[in-house]
Amino acid sequence: MSDDDRDHRIRQRAYLLWLGDGRPDGKAEEHWRQAVAAEQDRAADEAGRESFPASDPPAQGGITGAGGPA
Repeated sequence: MSDDDRDHRIRQRAYLLWLGDGRPDGKAEEHWRQAVAAEQDRAADEAGRESFPASDPPAQGGITGAGGPA
């Protein structure tokens, strides 16, 4: 994913936040920070899905396997 794609998503989200907030003057930085945070969350969620594909969910019971049915 390119930086241009990421910047476009942030810009679009900041714009939508601005619209949703009633198009106020002087809040561009606040909306931009919120959009950056949302993009970071989205990227982290995507990375988490790539770490654990649906066909291979995380094991129950932690590293040792303890805590499963007896």
